[in-house]
Amino acid sequence: MIEREREREKERTEISKMRFSTIASFSVPLLLISCASLVAHLATAQWLGPGFSPPVGPQMPGSRMVRRMEPQVASEGHDSTPNAMDIITARGFICEEYRVMSRDGAPISLYHAINPLANQCTLNRYPVLVFHGLSGDASQLLSNSDLSKPRRPIIGQVTYDEGDLSLPFMLLNNNFDVYLIDGRGTNLNNHKISSDIDLMEANRFWNYSLDEQAQFDLPTAIDFVLEQTQTEKVHYVGYSESTLFMFALLSSQLEYQAKLASFVAIAPVAYLTHLRGSLMPLLVGASLTPDQINGNYMPQPLSDTLGATVRALCSQQLLANTLCNVGMKSMSGQGTQSINPSGMFQTAFKSTSIKSLKHFYQLHTQRRFGMYDYGPAGNLKQYGQIVPPFYNLANIKLPTIILVRGGTDFLSTPEDQQILMHQLGVRPFLDIDLPQYNHVDFFVHKPALFEVNIPLVRSMLDILKAITPNGNILRDATVTPLRYRPVLVRMPSSSRRVEVRSQLLPNIIHGLSQSGEKLEKITHNPLGLLHNIKDQMSGFTWPNLGLNLAPNPIIG
Repeated sequence: MIEREREREKERTEISKMRFSTIASFSVPLLLISCASLVAHLATAQWLGPGFSPPVGPQMPGSRMVRRMEPQVASEGHDSTPNAMDIITARGFICEEYRVMSRDGAPISLYHAINPLANQCTLNRYPVLVFHGLSGDASQLLSNSDLSKPRRPIIGQVTYDEGDLSLPFMLLNNNFDVYLIDGRGTNLNNHKISSDIDLMEANRFWNYSLDEQAQFDLPTAIDFVLEQTQTEKVHYVGYSESTLFMFALLSSQLEYQAKLASFVAIAPVAYLTHLRGSLMPLLVGASLTPDQINGNYMPQPLSDTLGATVRALCSQQLLANTLCNVGMKSMSGQGTQSINPSGMFQTAFKSTSIKSLKHFYQLHTQRRFGMYDYGPAGNLKQYGQIVPPFYNLANIKLPTIILVRGGTDFLSTPEDQQILMHQLGVRPFLDIDLPQYNHVDFFVHKPALFEVNIPLVRSMLDILKAITPNGNILRDATVTPLRYRPVLVRMPSSSRRVEVRSQLLPNIIHGLSQSGEKLEKITHNPLGLLHNIKDQMSGFTWPNLGLNLAPNPIIG
């Protein structure tokens, strides 16, 4: 008996060693796969770690969708950087978060910022929709808002104070109703990915280019805001990448021109022929990724690591004025000399797809403004023609386009700005040309309050007065908006501090533990994972989103 027990104990020890060896042998490849976002279990980790205070306000099951689709995820926290709701409530405003499904089922988030000192029955007639730029989220244009606070609006007049460097907050204080978008794939919106080892799910989720965001996400957000507020038009404020989305939408779905009160294009992007700066190596690297791989260029643990490191470095004044400033200028352009990048870095390094970066690189190398190039065979299948369709800017006849351009911008270069203006089918209502500005000066340079924000708000108010019936700039108080349910409501914070919750270590531990649990299930068959991958990839067909330029009707 004793001898038999010893043999069993020896067998259990050997099995444990084999399991440990198997797990160890698979750990490095799996982590590499995770960093390529083919396995997305890390992206679904709960980013609520020690020290996180639950938000104040009611939590609700979820927003009803424009297409009456229930959201597939709830608001389950976020990475270590503050999101738009954190900043909005820390500045004394109320915030509602809505979760909507895009036309192809991808989740996007919208934040409704509310000025508690404004009469919600007498807001300006048309709401404002604000969309962020590349590798950002809704917090991007709120990052330099330390002095922002609610102010009672004066109807029909433009008012400002030193806290209005953040354009969304200035709009709120001037009686506008403001919504901000967290785009597809950003950190809060990539929790849809399955936590299982499922390459097909990861591939499907990250299989989007700039086209899907322009053709599906942007019109979904516009329709949602219009239905939510029961108005006919919306002001759109885009920055960098999101201006490209609007130019693409207006040139291909012409009916959306009638839905815009104005289009403010900050650092406008359409043509990228003369793109330069340190963004180029990133685009080149993305272009070398095989077409069969769709992933996230900034996996969540990497995003957390970079964010925590850069914030720590740039919080030191000496490094902020030297290393951080140089790094920022190498990507965005020389710009002005009095900027402080720390606020911008606080909300940087958000997720997007590798395919979107490849699309940017295509636009640069092919010197065109058009849809994603799948190659001759892929284009024939996707579009019914060998070459990808162009976005014809001459189709845009919207007379209320406002351009805000920088003369030292590396991403929206002066040369490409001129091509854009020449191709547009209409002259801009206002062209703010700032020779010394780079790609980020518009929201980090202190004089931008007087050189950008005040002229923009004044022009939007002038447009509102010109296009509203009988000059009545206020919303009809007798109309009851269709109130979709927010997934989260948060009241103003008692402190103006925006806390940064670093969850890097808990995230990594959670991801490794999840990996260990999944690997434990296949240790009896070490080739199980390979068979799993083979089974998933056999007969795999790439989703054909098609070229559907017709408007997607709201189903009542």
